[in-house]
Amino acid sequence: KADFEADFKVDELINGPFRANTVVGKLRMADNRLYADPFSMKLAGGSVNIKARISDLHKSENPIAINTRIRDADIKKMFKAFKNFSQKSITAENLSGRVSAVIDLTGRLDDEFNLKSRTVRGVVDLRIRNGRIRDYPPLQNMSNFLFKKRDFTDVQFAEIRSHFRLQGKTLNIQRMEIESSVLTLFLEGRYTPAGDTDLSIQVPLSNLKKRDKDYKPEN
Repeated sequence: KADFEADFKVDELINGPFRANTVVGKLRMADNRLYADPFSMKLAGGSVNIKARISDLHKSENPIAINTRIRDADIKKMFKAFKNFSQKSITAENLSGRVSAVIDLTGRLDDEFNLKSRTVRGVVDLRIRNGRIRDYPPLQNMSNFLFKKRDFTDVQFAEIRSHFRLQGKTLNIQRMEIESSVLTLFLEGRYTPAGDTDLSIQVPLSNLKKRDKDYKPEN
């Protein structure tokens, strides 16, 4: 039956590789609900704004709703801060660029406030500027069977815009354009870490023309 409201400011927040600055927010608890609104921080050279609500605090499972806005963060630092988002497909060492995103998620927490991945539902709108991938084996291996005379060790990208829908651990990818310094392709479909992946990749015939080293990719 406790109710409270608290404003806080933290100069630096550290948890393993996670480092945030200027953490400012308001916490409020009422009617067995906990609200974090607003909640902001400086992270990975960009800004993060969060609104969150946790309900049914008196029960063993707690519904949670989160709205997050990320503006102009360094994608390499972001991957390091979140330990590559618990996946090994692509890591911070391979990436560079600036990322902005709008993320709306719902799910359920257990008694220890761990998010149950199977309950997660949400949408993600993502924008990446000045994107670059270096020394990424799956991309380099493309030269073994596709465009054999092209260098896939350092690939630059035009701005990438994408829309994802998340259901549990399954990521449904809306058709998106990927324009790079070595080729153009369109991608859509379903990706899951467990391997139940079904992706459609369209490679236009215009890719047959080799691009100069100083080619600047544009959508």
